[in-house]
Amino acid sequence: MNFGSVFGKLAVSTLFIGLVCHAAEPPAPQWSNVENRNGSLRQHRTCVENEQYLHQGLCCLNCLAGTFVQKPCERDQDKGTCVSCEHGQTYTEHSNGMTRCLPCTHCRQDEIETKSCTTTTDTRCQCKPGTFCVPDQACEVCKRCAKCKSGEEVVKNCTPVSNTVCRTRGPSPTESATDRTPPTSTSPTNHVITIFVILIIVIFIAIVAWALWWFVIKQRSCELPSGSKNHCDS
Repeated sequence: MNFGSVFGKLAVSTLFIGLVCHAAEPPAPQWSNVENRNGSLRQHRTCVENEQYLHQGLCCLNCLAGTFVQKPCERDQDKGTCVSCEHGQTYTEHSNGMTRCLPCTHCRQDEIETKSCTTTTDTRCQCKPGTFCVPDQACEVCKRCAKCKSGEEVVKNCTPVSNTVCRTRGPSPTESATDRTPPTSTSPTNHVITIFVILIIVIFIAIVAWALWWFVIKQRSCELPSGSKNHCDS
């Protein structure tokens, strides 16, 4: 028996059967590669900021202010299930894709509440009267308002968001006006007027004195001895 011939025939038969089986296999589906590629693109897509949020490759529309996302969307460009925040307890100020609302702020002991929390706005607090806190600075507690020192005056009163503003007190308006008034200068015209007034007064006094003197002299000349005729009566 020729073993070489037998092995040769077996090898040829095995190769032939393998080729037939490979040809009989159905072609690999092409859609699986497309699906994987689409899934990768979904994971890296970008949604419209402040209007949409990304969920499992889908761009879902934001929920309105005062609500949150209870269940995301199942179709692209669709809105999921939105639920309202709890009034006085939680809030959202803007449209969002958050899965829960934000807790309301509670005012500190050194603050007073100026506006209550709603579903769309947080609690508003401010420092109590006599204290302040600058908004742009870190302020864990309200600070006591400053008082102006001796010799200073208030330029701006203390408010809940700003401290007292002081400045050195200046001279009073009366003192300032007195200091600014220049000394009165005497002009030649003033001298002439003064001399003229004095001259008029002297002349008036002289006339009055002369009239009195003349009246006295006349009265004496009219006095005669008894029995004689008084010529002053004629």
